[in-house]
Amino acid sequence: MRIVRTVVLVSALSLALNGTALAADFYVSQSGTGGGTSCSDTLSVTWFNTGSNWANPKVTGKVGPGDTVHLCGTFTFPANGNPNNPADLLVIPGSGSSGSLITVKFETNAIVQSPAFSTSGGLDCNYYFGCHGYIVIDGGTNGLIQATNNGSASLGFGYQIDGNGVFVAGWNGHPVTNVEIKNLTVQHIYQHDGSPSSSDAISENGSAIAVTGGSNIHIHNNVAGGQRQGIAFSFSGWSGLSGLEIDHNTVTDMCFGILVVSGGGATDSLSNPLIHDNEITNWDNYKCPATSGSGYCTYANAHGLDPYHKDGIIVWTPQGNSNPFQVYVYNNYIHGDLTPGSTAFVYGTWGGGSGACVVPTQLYVFNNLFVSTANITEVATRDDLCSFSPVVTGPHFYYNNTFVGTDTSNANLLAVNGLPGNTVENNVFTTTNAVLSYNATITTSNYNVFFNTGSQIVEGPGANYTLAQWQGMGYDLNSVTTNPNLTADYTLGSGSSAVGLGANLTSLCTGSLAALCTDKAGNPRPATGAWDAGAYQFSATNRPNPPVALRVTSVK
Repeated sequence: MRIVRTVVLVSALSLALNGTALAADFYVSQSGTGGGTSCSDTLSVTWFNTGSNWANPKVTGKVGPGDTVHLCGTFTFPANGNPNNPADLLVIPGSGSSGSLITVKFETNAIVQSPAFSTSGGLDCNYYFGCHGYIVIDGGTNGLIQATNNGSASLGFGYQIDGNGVFVAGWNGHPVTNVEIKNLTVQHIYQHDGSPSSSDAISENGSAIAVTGGSNIHIHNNVAGGQRQGIAFSFSGWSGLSGLEIDHNTVTDMCFGILVVSGGGATDSLSNPLIHDNEITNWDNYKCPATSGSGYCTYANAHGLDPYHKDGIIVWTPQGNSNPFQVYVYNNYIHGDLTPGSTAFVYGTWGGGSGACVVPTQLYVFNNLFVSTANITEVATRDDLCSFSPVVTGPHFYYNNTFVGTDTSNANLLAVNGLPGNTVENNVFTTTNAVLSYNATITTSNYNVFFNTGSQIVEGPGANYTLAQWQGMGYDLNSVTTNPNLTADYTLGSGSSAVGLGANLTSLCTGSLAALCTDKAGNPRPATGAWDAGAYQFSATNRPNPPVALRVTSVK
């Protein structure tokens, strides 16, 4: 028996070593003519895009599970590239395997650029072309994808093309699975002129990173700037998707920061997407007045396009869809000015479809820091008309957020609409007129700080309420109006009224709500006893984590 065991162990070790040895590195530049052994001996884009050079199971000399493809130097592609043309963009034609992924990595200073990308982008992982999943797209130290001549004609740009930077797509009912996109800077996909009177209707759907039809998609530590949509995930026409996580990204110079949406099918479904630890700001180049105006705003309304209402994070499912859509939005820092034509930093809504008017969009919003520099609503859920009946979402849950307005003429900071059961607990609201507006049943509102507000802090259907009147209705009986003493970084200062005010919500900290038991900076909240209100737990030594994605300081 000892001999048999030895043979088995040696055989297993041999197989493991052989599997490791098969993992390989391939180096690619735009016009390489070498053997692919280094950035000075590269293979070409055409070689990269040729499906017969990829294999799963792994074959020596071909890209397969466990391998890394290194992108070297600058790749300059023609405008409006066609993925069927092997010289127009980078198209991934193969897949890895579970536990043995293929990595496409940008070497230091690698750039993928075009005057103007098509919707296929500069880097395309499409099921139709053989990219079925188990892929990592890694920007490395400073990987960059950019358009160089695409934007409003009024700014002198030569192209006006609706395109993407990175594109990941399922096909014909087959989703792409297990794709990670990280460490990239994607910029200038479409540079809008920023004028409310602009007639520029291009870039209606262009994104820095766009995914449609995928499961187990992780998008993190990227920087996106200069496009209408920052990071967009669509599950229109897809059911049974799950495992979406979008975190630690910085998104700027856009109309919509992060979108997770379905606009059509009654059976579309996506389970429990997580959107967390992102920083989103700067809507300056997408300005439309709230009322009908000139240029693009009028054009959009006349042609069925979406005028430039602006959002940090926007999520929706279609009318007539009954599948649960619970979205977890936490630990984000969203700040700036959405006016004119503003909607909200976080917006839960509905779009498209037909049939029943109840929409299953349901928000869990916690541990976020919202700081507005203009008169705006920071978090809102939509309750519109559908065949003369309300289209309702929810219920929604808002825990341990910090809302900072500009002055006491500011709009309400939180607009709660939807189905009965909405909960507002452990939040800090400061420097605003009305704190809360609602057109729905609020089951619980308590343990909140309302500081530096107008006299009527709640706007309800048909009536406004002072805090005393609101408390007379049974709400916010343990809430206070005294100073939370926010510091310059919006943590709680000494003597803050938020310290020890909050309810202990430890019983909720399971599954996708597990992160509620730590604050925005990662500090644990107590398992027993009172919590602090707001996004940060007080400590004389605790300070928030530094802003995300500091490896890129600006997007020009």
